[in-house]
Amino acid sequence: MMPLNDLTPQAYAVHLAQQMLRKQLSFFEGAVRMAPLRHDIEGVDAMDEDFLAFVLISSETDHLPLKAHQHLWNPESLAQLLPEIEHVEIWASPFATQACENIIQRFSSSIVADGTKKPDQN
Repeated sequence: MMPLNDLTPQAYAVHLAQQMLRKQLSFFEGAVRMAPLRHDIEGVDAMDEDFLAFVLISSETDHLPLKAHQHLWNPESLAQLLPEIEHVEIWASPFATQACENIIQRFSSSIVADGTKKPDQN
């Protein structure tokens, strides 16, 4: 597979959705990456329900530190937030799982194995 930054937005969305379903990436962390892709994928409306699931997660958790920033936090403060971060996964799981499945179904057929977009068939 290509480096992630070389993937098309569709391929990156599928990659993120697969990682979240495999529990290699939390819904909390994945939402921050997935939500903005709705602006990068041709034909996806800004109000697309599958992507809005991740906008909702991001909006409801924007006060929580991502893993990449947690080392900057006071350990006691971070410890107090960990139950809330864990709860996000439980809360988001039903609708985020469905959104991931939908994204994979919608965009998998438009990409080839190397993460590039299939040429239009005319």
